[in-house]
Amino acid sequence: MEGATARSEAEDAVGPLPSGEVGENVVRGHNLMAGYVDAPRATAAAFVDGWFRTGDPGCWTRRGTPPPSTARRT
Repeated sequence: MEGATARSEAEDAVGPLPSGEVGENVVRGHNLMAGYVDAPRATAAAFVDGWFRTGDPGCWTRRGTPPPSTARRT
């Protein structure tokens, strides 16, 4: 699976941002779902240019992986 961060404002295109910039997490790959069952509109809204838009804010490292969590364990 491949991941990146994209501008969340652009609804009709996914343009990956440079490493370390905060945006919307997007992923793609052969092991990702093909779409929502019986929901073509939801599928069309979630997949843009082959990327699945997660709706989650974040940033990715140069290696193409999400940065380690900064949450404290209690």
